[in-house]
Amino acid sequence: LAVWACACIDPQRALRPDSYDYLRLAENVLRHGAFSLQAAPPWVPDTFRTPGYPLLLAPLKFVEEPPLLALGLVQCFLGAWTAALAWRWTRSWAGPRGAALAALILALDPVAVLHAPLALTETLHLLLVTAAAALAWSALRDPRPSGAAASGLLWGLAALTRPISIYLTLLLAGFWRRDRKALAAFLAAAYLLPGLWVARNLGATGHLEF
Repeated sequence: LAVWACACIDPQRALRPDSYDYLRLAENVLRHGAFSLQAAPPWVPDTFRTPGYPLLLAPLKFVEEPPLLALGLVQCFLGAWTAALAWRWTRSWAGPRGAALAALILALDPVAVLHAPLALTETLHLLLVTAAAALAWSALRDPRPSGAAASGLLWGLAALTRPISIYLTLLLAGFWRRDRKALAAFLAAAYLLPGLWVARNLGATGHLEF
């Protein structure tokens, strides 16, 4: 919040080169129902950016235009939530002190803190990855595949926020290497949303793109 308060002095400092694309996509989704980077019709579908982060920005544009201060405040709370999730996740296997240390390191990580007020994907992506890993860990003690599927859905959302996650899916799948049903549920859920996005891109451009 202290970093966000400093950012309030000059909200434009929250912008980076990629930020303009995310803001344009959010505006076109909100105003024209089109995931497009065009400034005017025709709204040519964009396939370079994934939709996770622009969909977070779109409702914030009702509050502020551009939604830089509102976004920074929301992302501060997302960052705090990430630290709380890390604490809850690690408490079961690292004990109270280990969990407190993990949460404290994450809460005071300068990179994570300084990214909070920026119009970039890192804060949202870190929350989704941490939540997916925490759910995966909890699901290991649950014989039902529903926990694995929930973790997979969050991982799919992480991939739609930062596509690099799609390549790390098999690493997280290692949690269930001995449980075929849970593994199948995780992989099906993890690739569901990215698969729908690829299908959308195929229909829009005629090419397989992610």
